Amino acid sequence: MSSVSTEQTFATNMQLREVVYFTPQNLEILSETQHLSSHTSIQLVSLPREYSDEDAVRRLFQDVLYIGEVSDIRIIERKNYNQRLRTDVVTKTAFVDFVNWNNTSATTMLDAFINPSSQSKYTQSVTGVLEEDIHWENGDPMTHLSLREAKIGSGRTVTQEKTGSESNTLELEDSDWTSLYIPILPSNMTITHPDNTTNTFQPKYLKSFIENDLKLGKVQRVDFIDRELEDSQVVKSVFIHFESWNNNSNSKFLRDKLNTVGQFKQKGYYDGRNMHKLSVLNENGDKVPGYFVFKINYKPIPDVSETELNMSQLVAANKVLEEKMGERDELIAKLTAELEQLRETQNVTQTA
Repeated sequence: MSSVSTEQTFATNMQLREVVYFTPQNLEILSETQHLSSHTSIQLVSLPREYSDEDAVRRLFQDVLYIGEVSDIRIIERKNYNQRLRTDVVTKTAFVDFVNWNNTSATTMLDAFINPSSQSKYTQSVTGVLEEDIHWENGDPMTHLSLREAKIGSGRTVTQEKTGSESNTLELEDSDWTSLYIPILPSNMTITHPDNTTNTFQPKYLKSFIENDLKLGKVQRVDFIDRELEDSQVVKSVFIHFESWNNNSNSKFLRDKLNTVGQFKQKGYYDGRNMHKLSVLNENGDKVPGYFVFKINYKPIPDVSETELNMSQLVAANKVLEEKMGERDELIAKLTAELEQLRETQNVTQTA
């Protein structure tokens, strides 16, 4: 990726981001001074497969990108839905603190782009391009690294929240509601993922979104219903049934809003550093902020999973039913015979 044409292509495709090329000529120490004064911490949004543990991340930042001496690394795992693979995939984010930064052309550019104190335009994410081939966890080529400015020590609260959401269950009374209702789930909605890619927010993503992004709790099942509005428009309504609710700030905030206001507009999710917003297309085809509304489902739909049988189950169930009906008929015939015999005995006694 060192050719001019490749760099121009990246610059064209990444107009909303700044691009730093970690090439050999950009990694040479500048003569003025060996280290930069900035001790900025960095978040690497998605780790390549080749650099997925602490030792590898340290090697990436110290030896490959040659940014500086690393003091601390925190790696966070999270699940995201992969639209192409149609399954949840695990991605890793790294927060890296530094003792100092090397004074190279690459680090000078990176510092100017992501340091809030810089006079340069602040961007949400910086694209880092290196010469070696890197890949996603599934083996697909990763074209670049997404780097962001972070605070020293950041990532610890996210880790604590993640651990708490998995291990601590919110204790609810028997009278407390446990199910949610979405009156309308927009069909033309999109969402931005942690790696800054944008995908259509399809209904099948909702369970993963609630469990892994919102971290509200463990979803037992999701029921989708097509509902016709007064203008004959057909929309999709959703009932979300929880196995348990997480004991964290997200679930407590939502439950409090629903208990006091009755509804809550979900406009996206916060990943611990940035807000990833939902969008929809308006009548003119323009992308505008999107949302869907959570309400309390006071009358959960009964779980019908036990009655949804396949053909083999239906045949077996029918056989059992026939056997039980046969046993019932035999019992009725036996009771009828005994009753008839009892009547005959009574008639004989009365005649005598």
